[in-house]
Amino acid sequence: PYGLDIQIDTPRVYRLEQIPCALSWKTVCALLESIDQKTLIGQRDYTIFHLMATYGLRCSDIVALTLDDIHWHRNEISISQRKTGEILLLPLTDAVGSVLQHYLQHGRPDSVYRQLFLRSRAPEGPLHRNAVTRSFHAWVERSKLDIPRHGAHCLRHSYAAHLLHLGNSVKVIGDLLGHQTVESTCVYLRIALEDLREVALSMPQACSEQHAQEVLS
Repeated sequence: PYGLDIQIDTPRVYRLEQIPCALSWKTVCALLESIDQKTLIGQRDYTIFHLMATYGLRCSDIVALTLDDIHWHRNEISISQRKTGEILLLPLTDAVGSVLQHYLQHGRPDSVYRQLFLRSRAPEGPLHRNAVTRSFHAWVERSKLDIPRHGAHCLRHSYAAHLLHLGNSVKVIGDLLGHQTVESTCVYLRIALEDLREVALSMPQACSEQHAQEVLS
């Protein structure tokens, strides 16, 4: 009957109630290796997901990268975090430097745009974050790997879990992710609650379930 639905007490669902998806590092590496780099799109996408996996970058941050953000002489890469507005300086590793050099020499077309990653189809222009998600789904499907239906953001969660497995503290992981609060990092680390018991830096009371549900990833 009309109005009956509003009388039904439905369960409340919080935005972050579900455990974040994190892939094993072996799966992340297998996914990267499955990307066909013989094509221009493949070279671009491999570089994108290599950077996302290496640094735990958000889609919005990866598409905002420009040629000027790669500081070759200082061996640094600067990330303008769209979510926080903060600049995150990260080390330019030898592996990332090699991947970037190959992409810039063989995969990136000449363009008036300074953005690092460009559209593969007309009109020419910077890549959109939605295109990163679509590409991720496409490569996952091609890889035939057993990966749940999640977006490219799962690489960020996978990176956080990988850092934890390597023995890094919650504080170090948060700094590398560019988090402004420990609570945000704790949300990511819900994916490895058992491992948290091995970390020297204990989780603060603010990382309780109630608080974690309210923190944006």
